[in-house]
Amino acid sequence: MKKILFLGAMAAMLLGITSCSSDMEPAMGGETPVSFSINLGDDIDSRTISDGLKADQLKFAVFENGEEIHGLAQTVDVVDKKATVTTRLVKGHTYSFVFWAQNSACTAYDTNDMSAITVDYAANCNDETRDAFYKMDSFTVSEAFEKEEVLTRPFAQINFLASDAAGVLGVDAYKSKVTVTGVPTTLNTLAGTVAGSTDVTFDYATILPNEETLAGYETYKYVAMNYVLAATDKEMKTEVALTVKDEKGAEVNTVTVANCPVQRNYRTNIFGDLFTLQGKFNITIDPIYAGDHEVELVEATPVSTEEKLLEALTATGKSTISVKLMNDVDLHYTARVAYGDASTKDIIIDGNGHSLNLHGTNSDWNSFGACGDANLTIKNATVTYTRDGGGNNAWNNHAINFVNRAENLQNPLGTGKIYLKNCDFSNSIAISNDAEIENCNFTEVGGFYLIMINANVNNTIVKNCTFSAPNGGRGIKVNDQYIGEADRAQCNINISECSFETASKGAIIITNTAGAKITASNLDITKVAADNVNAVWNDNKRTAAWDLIEVIGCTKFQELPD
Repeated sequence: MKKILFLGAMAAMLLGITSCSSDMEPAMGGETPVSFSINLGDDIDSRTISDGLKADQLKFAVFENGEEIHGLAQTVDVVDKKATVTTRLVKGHTYSFVFWAQNSACTAYDTNDMSAITVDYAANCNDETRDAFYKMDSFTVSEAFEKEEVLTRPFAQINFLASDAAGVLGVDAYKSKVTVTGVPTTLNTLAGTVAGSTDVTFDYATILPNEETLAGYETYKYVAMNYVLAATDKEMKTEVALTVKDEKGAEVNTVTVANCPVQRNYRTNIFGDLFTLQGKFNITIDPIYAGDHEVELVEATPVSTEEKLLEALTATGKSTISVKLMNDVDLHYTARVAYGDASTKDIIIDGNGHSLNLHGTNSDWNSFGACGDANLTIKNATVTYTRDGGGNNAWNNHAINFVNRAENLQNPLGTGKIYLKNCDFSNSIAISNDAEIENCNFTEVGGFYLIMINANVNNTIVKNCTFSAPNGGRGIKVNDQYIGEADRAQCNINISECSFETASKGAIIITNTAGAKITASNLDITKVAADNVNAVWNDNKRTAAWDLIEVIGCTKFQELPD
């Protein structure tokens, strides 16, 4: 069976910055002169791409108390990976310094505000001029000083490399396109954090002529290379897809990598047979640089019966459990079930356009999820739910409770995420883990909430979804019931491009003593019968939490007493 291996190596491209005092002029008044010498490290010269040579311009900004001192801003040339910046600073003052190096011809980065650099992702694939480097440092100036700095990429570099290019006629004229989901759009240079989220398409461009020999593997041909902003957290996951066309414009192959790990200043290399159909493939991040972090992606197992689905979900010793429904399939489960085992990192159920019919037992706390710290993904499915054995009178025995639990135990909860994509739900759901919900339709015929977010959940992303509960039903609720005070979080909900049709309460109601932060955009609440103006309500039994509810892009309302 053919394999695709995927290796992430820390982008060791270094921009060394050294401040020198040997040739400084005497200080004038309370000022002291500082000269920064900038150079790119020699250890990146061996790279066939991303050698740092495209960065030919350095932008330098100085901040005090979070405000830029515009008179000290400079733009200087980087020649042969070297540059110099000289300025004067007041002794005893604390400054933050931002260094940003890029290609002078590249228009992808808006640096008008050097505290928040934004990225325009409208670009073709394989553009090396988008390479850039960044560093922020902060300290109090007491005298002329020598200080070495290192600039690194604020990006993850995502590469596709082919092992089967040698036998492909005319491959150098082939073109590649790459899509990446959930990409940050803004770099906060002072905090070192990223913000925003967008789905990116790097459009078709001729594949790169370069090859590279990866450590421990063979020589591969670059098919695609792109840069995206990334957080420093190595657990950041995204979906990446490559499409290749031949010299006549005919599509050759598409490769999709779900839950692909990306990290700032790391290279993520996806490599193997990219021009032919592949079966099983593995994804790893090289332990030489950042410790052992690997995700095994396998060819989805086709299942047509409940027996085969259970057989796949209860497999042990597998990093990834991936199944694809070949027809509608029922799944009966007992209270607090968590599939996989301690070695599982991802469980993926692809409905393939069919129905996944869930059946919970007669328990107040039936739940469905992945074991330990694994992620659970359900996509491309119609999901139904039946509570076998009767009883359907409270949210906790009515909803589909998605809970990732450690080692099949009731507690503690696992750290894996819940991913729901391209699904139709005919029953309300509840979540107890961080979640991303996209392109889903929720329908509730009773008087229940469509989504119940337990108050221990830190982050929930909801995008391009519809919520319909016109017969006494409600929208989204953050709920602290059954969550201990110490475990409650100020839940962050980022919701966009969604519409609500509900009969009771506001579109989103917060019942949480720890409050919530709601970031909303393009919400349609015109069919929310109780309030088509304010998207967020604070529960009338949690009035003390009013100030802990932050809203961006919408307004909030204090629910009136019963």
